[in-house]
Amino acid sequence: MTSADLAAARRVLGETDDQLAASLNVTPHVVRAWTNGTARIPRAMGQRIRWLVASAERGAALERSGLPECTWLREHRTPPQSDELEPLLAHAKAIDEHRTDCGVCQARDRFVAEHFGPMPPYPFADWTGAFSWIERLPPWARPAAVGAVLLAALVLVHMVLSLPKLFASPGLLGAAGVTLLAAAAAGALGGLWYSLTRPLFRRLGRPGNYLTGIACAVAYMGGIAVLGPFVFGEPLLKDRADWIAFLAITVLFGLVVGHSMEPPSDGR
Repeated sequence: MTSADLAAARRVLGETDDQLAASLNVTPHVVRAWTNGTARIPRAMGQRIRWLVASAERGAALERSGLPECTWLREHRTPPQSDELEPLLAHAKAIDEHRTDCGVCQARDRFVAEHFGPMPPYPFADWTGAFSWIERLPPWARPAAVGAVLLAALVLVHMVLSLPKLFASPGLLGAAGVTLLAAAAAGALGGLWYSLTRPLFRRLGRPGNYLTGIACAVAYMGGIAVLGPFVFGEPLLKDRADWIAFLAITVLFGLVVGHSMEPPSDGR
């Protein structure tokens, strides 16, 4: 981003040096140096400014459109004041779930999509930027993407630990690739199962959270059980005792996941 690009962006944002500095978490003198061209604008900051401009343009267009504003979203837009990550993630998840069921939000989202297209990816800091592509997926597809990445990563770690064995038997390398793809597919199926069951169970309130957690745990753990012979060289469930232990662990894990979910809010 050049100083001329920054000037055009600031015309859209309408922010002073102090306001823009606060938005970007830098000092005002840094913004002034970018403006007069005495300092180069870092790439990450340029991406963040473009994201702010895209958000401002869409907000202004929505105000001119005459579409009603969602009162629930207006009341819950401000994230909780917390230094911990969990409340912030829960807040973002609650908003995401609300938008999938709210007709007002869906109408506004359609208007934005028709006139602007998707938002540019938010420039996450550090290694989290590698996963920003997930935010560009439709909401129903994000759990599938997360499940595919997580389960494939677990299998990949096991493969890395077994590299000497894999190189000693070249035939195993092809099987390892198939196993990795199967792991990603199993994780994706688990995520899709979440997308299918969550809207149904959420209507049940707090018990629906636990049912969702159990359903997802069954899907993910079932995928691991299916992959057992390929990853570990033998079935994970060999007899009745293994099945009982597997089901007990799955239900317990599902209850923990369900307990961690955000309680349903009024007006969703």
